[in-house]
Amino acid sequence: AITGNFPFDEENDLAIILRITRGDLPVVGDHAQLKQVKALCSLMGECWRLDANERPTAIRCQQVLSFMNQFIPSSSKVSGGSAATRSSGLLCALGWIQMGNSRLSEAEKYFQESFVVAKSAADKEGSARALRALGSMYQLQSRYPTSEESYIQARDTYSEIGNRQGFAEAVKGLGDVYYLQSKYSNAEESYIQARDANSQIGDQQGFANSLDGLGDVYRMRSEYSKAEESSMQARDTYSRIGDQQGFANSVWSLGEVYGIRSEYSKAEESYIQARDTYSQIGNQLGFANSVKGLGDVYRMRSEYSKAEESYIQARDTYSQIGYQLGFANSVQGLGQAYSDSGQYAQAENSYLEAESVYRRIGDMRSLANNIWYLGGLRRNQAQYGEAERLVCEASTIYGNLGLEVDVADCDTFLRGENALKPLARYFIPKNRLDIREKALGRGGYGVVKLAELVSDDRSTGGSVTVAIKVLQTDDSSALRLRVAYPEPRNRVPRLSVCSERQRKGLLANKQAKPEERLELVRDTLKGLQYLHTRDPPIIHGDLKSIMTGNPPYHDIKNDAGVILIVCSDDDSKRKTPEPAPSPTFPNGLPDILQK
Repeated sequence: AITGNFPFDEENDLAIILRITRGDLPVVGDHAQLKQVKALCSLMGECWRLDANERPTAIRCQQVLSFMNQFIPSSSKVSGGSAATRSSGLLCALGWIQMGNSRLSEAEKYFQESFVVAKSAADKEGSARALRALGSMYQLQSRYPTSEESYIQARDTYSEIGNRQGFAEAVKGLGDVYYLQSKYSNAEESYIQARDANSQIGDQQGFANSLDGLGDVYRMRSEYSKAEESSMQARDTYSRIGDQQGFANSVWSLGEVYGIRSEYSKAEESYIQARDTYSQIGNQLGFANSVKGLGDVYRMRSEYSKAEESYIQARDTYSQIGYQLGFANSVQGLGQAYSDSGQYAQAENSYLEAESVYRRIGDMRSLANNIWYLGGLRRNQAQYGEAERLVCEASTIYGNLGLEVDVADCDTFLRGENALKPLARYFIPKNRLDIREKALGRGGYGVVKLAELVSDDRSTGGSVTVAIKVLQTDDSSALRLRVAYPEPRNRVPRLSVCSERQRKGLLANKQAKPEERLELVRDTLKGLQYLHTRDPPIIHGDLKSIMTGNPPYHDIKNDAGVILIVCSDDDSKRKTPEPAPSPTFPNGLPDILQK
């Protein structure tokens, strides 16, 4: 209808016509040259769909093509006159293609050659373009000082020749480098400068890029509402202009915000959408970032096998493309997954490997986070002095970076450590407990679940069924209460109570006779009388009545904070309480009850 010709009017090869009509089309991704431009391959595949309704519109094709480099070779001759040289613009475009396929060494050669050609021709526009490309590549290699220098030279050159768009792009890149070095004030200033410049010249893509960068800065400052607003505004702009790369970037940023706010379903949805888009356009770095984000979601859901799989996939992809920061982040994620699942040796190895990379590339924010996580691991291993030292070190780094929220979290941790030190010998390592998912009840500070407490001597394979009360408060004053084992979650220590399982259940569920109920009341009063008539009197917290045996019933008074008293008519069966530490602590732990 558009050309007025019949399909395949100029094609005489019937075999080709038959293959096309049957949908037996070649896989362009396997073509040696075409596979280097995966965005174009993806668009070609969409255009070849048999169902016309599923093919992209002409407007969408124009949008996608507009984001591809379209330089052509120069027609000039070299001094010998026998061969045409490549233009600076084409060399730069070829470098971007190589960088998009994670061939950084080849990309650097093209960018350097582009700069040399432009400089020899006194082409300031071409020089600035090559410098900006080099800045982006050095950034990927975590060579931040070199990247910063390249971006500054590009910025100044663009400013000199009055190229506002190039100036905005260079400033945006400079903001990215500052962001990766945790220089958030400098990054914010650069992003705002780029945003305003793009707004003035009407560059929607550049405007969206700046908004996306601002969203990242706000997220790292824990200003999540502003981060979400900026990322959503960027996402909508990218979607409107058909920029798949930018769209994926902003959707990934939203996944980061949702993950931090514990909105895991929305985070998972965002990461999967970003991952699939990055895969479609052949962006391995974005793909790895999205897979790493999924690992974070699965870890926070305690889906450790899926988390480990995602982290390893991300780690291997980062290693393949030579992105050291991403490699370290995925290894750190593995450490957290191992730590949460009680695999402390693997966790330690992962944290130490990540720390060496962070120190080498100078990422202080990530280094502080890693030291914090290692401090939590040492705490789980009952190495409290080392845990305190590590958290103090992390706090110092946070303070130097101006991250007051993180400093406050460290202070909360250290206050908890000081409160718990006198009780350290009563802690039960988490890896000795196999906690079941089903809740038995709720109340007080948390939820009660059943668990199996494994013997200290694992060679015997023995275990006892216990009740675990998982505390649901982040109030540091609660650290003085019934402590069994520490379970750091995010920034504030999460604690739990471990006590003997009361197998006889509640009195309300028993068919006890009135006189049997009265006997339990007498037992309760005897227990209170015993506590209150000691010299000095025993100060106790809230008491819980525990029913024992079959009729006739007897009552045990169990103070969750102080002592265990067994009351019966036979004084010889009364247990003498052990001296309780200060603050009060449960002697009703299984290890003590069995003595």
